Amino acid sequence: MGHFSRWMPPAPQPTPSEAGGVVLALLTLGLVFLIVRSFIVAALVLVALAAVTVALNARRAKRLARLADARAGEDIGTFARAFDRRASEFDPWAVRAVWDVLQPYVEVSGRHMPIRPSDRLVNDLDIDDEDLEDLAVTVATRVGRAASKWESNPLNGSVETVGDLVRLIALQPRVPA
Repeated sequence: MGHFSRWMPPAPQPTPSEAGGVVLALLTLGLVFLIVRSFIVAALVLVALAAVTVALNARRAKRLARLADARAGEDIGTFARAFDRRASEFDPWAVRAVWDVLQPYVEVSGRHMPIRPSDRLVNDLDIDDEDLEDLAVTVATRVGRAASKWESNPLNGSVETVGDLVRLIALQPRVPA
């Protein structure tokens, strides 16, 4: 008999992607160049970038807070019960690992929004496509599934929802301990 999923080691915290670091470095270099060339132009660009960032973050936070309020009382148990636990590909470790790894992405004002299997990863939770690949590898490794050979997985390339991500991981072959 396997161990309970609550005994799984804690999920690693997300780290910024390499692409995000490159974009940030290029923006920083561009900003330094503008400051050297023209202080007024640089100040205007900086203010515009800050305003857009603040507006987008506020909009996202408001939307996630609304969802969190609508889902008051939901937790990991509600999330797990939404899956067919009798299905052959059901893996409670995959369910818990996906829940744990997505929670930092849906944190709003210090509280976490309960996720549902039907939540769309990109459109509803605003998770970057590039981050999805890293998340899948992190979850697969954490639950003892192969973190490679995704091409042979029937769900490869068609993961759109949280439930799809759980099933993708559950369909990966187990790695010997």
